[in-house]
Amino acid sequence: MNDDEIPRLLEQIAARLRLRRPRRDWLDECLEADGDGLKTDEAAAIAGVSADTIRRRCEAAGAAGKPIGVLQARAVWLISQRRLPQLD
Repeated sequence: MNDDEIPRLLEQIAARLRLRRPRRDWLDECLEADGDGLKTDEAAAIAGVSADTIRRRCEAAGAAGKPIGVLQARAVWLISQRRLPQLD
């Protein structure tokens, strides 16, 4: 490989890297969940129960290994609308 080929090769590598999708993390998944994430009050209204009942059901479902939501900062539940039917 001569010195003239190195810049061309580096540009090809850079072009390929620009085409790669960025790495995703949990926040990307959460923000792009097609509106699946519900607050406690929203989930309670859909399920026809109180917010306290939803919180208890979230805790029970998690303890059973079948979570319907996640507790953020030990204060706010983010509940999956798709998993709400499991409450019945």
